[in-house]
Amino acid sequence: MLFGCISIHHRIIFSAHHKTPLSPGPQLTLEEKKKKEEEEEEEEEEEEEEKKKKKKKKKKKKKKKKKKKKKKKKKKKKKKKKKKKTISWLNY
Repeated sequence: MLFGCISIHHRIIFSAHHKTPLSPGPQLTLEEKKKKEEEEEEEEEEEEEEKKKKKKKKKKKKKKKKKKKKKKKKKKKKKKKKKKKTISWLNY
């Protein structure tokens, strides 16, 4: 009785540690395995495409932000130049 409990307990711990089921499930045929592998590959490709699209969108947003910053800097510079012109005109 005690020995039986220990062996079952050991099997449970062993299976949890190695992440293997105690009893193997129904075996898949080669065709089913190929289909599953193809589906997994397609899913991975789709995920990679989505990641690339997201990266492109982020790059576009960054470029737009940089352009906006450059425009703001240019506007500020123009304003400063106008102030200098008014001061130079007053000096005459």
